[in-house]
Amino acid sequence: MGLRDFTVYDVIARNVRLYPQKEAWIYENRRYSFAEFGKGVDCLAYGLSKLGLKKGDRLGVLSQNCYEYVLLYGAAAKLGGIML
Repeated sequence: MGLRDFTVYDVIARNVRLYPQKEAWIYENRRYSFAEFGKGVDCLAYGLSKLGLKKGDRLGVLSQNCYEYVLLYGAAAKLGGIML
């Protein structure tokens, strides 16, 4: 399997599974493990799905660079949405 065979969410899920306690992100002096990151992505993906986001839908976001933006990107990827 080549890199093109994986989605962004595939990589997130793999890292959550293989390295749950390893540090995934540091933002504003707060450290997040892959397990915490994965849980945040999953919770946000659930909320977006309840709002009707599905594969192929576009999601427009205007945001500063922040941890929540990365969570949103992962959540959209999990659902097959496209971040704009």
